[in-house]
Amino acid sequence: VLSKRRLIKLVTSGYVRGWDDPRMPTISGLRRRGYTKDIVNSFCNDVGATRSLNVVEMEKLSQTARMNLSATSRRAMAALDPIKVTITNFDEEVAKKL
Repeated sequence: VLSKRRLIKLVTSGYVRGWDDPRMPTISGLRRRGYTKDIVNSFCNDVGATRSLNVVEMEKLSQTARMNLSATSRRAMAALDPIKVTITNFDEEVAKKL
């Protein structure tokens, strides 16, 4: 957990390039990491706003991203190193029907 004071120290001392550095836990940092606005909004709605002190794991953000992207992302499978297979005892009549 980093406070705003510690984040400012990271930016001013040059450890990160700025507030939009992907390593920073800021909205612009999350956007630079590839999280869309829909993912960030869904995450904020799931976590909710409270005055009590609570800790949310980063895995929750990853889970929200997976759930959000699963509806919109196309999936594909491929064989990167295919092998040739010869079937010797396959019936010719079945092959004609296929």
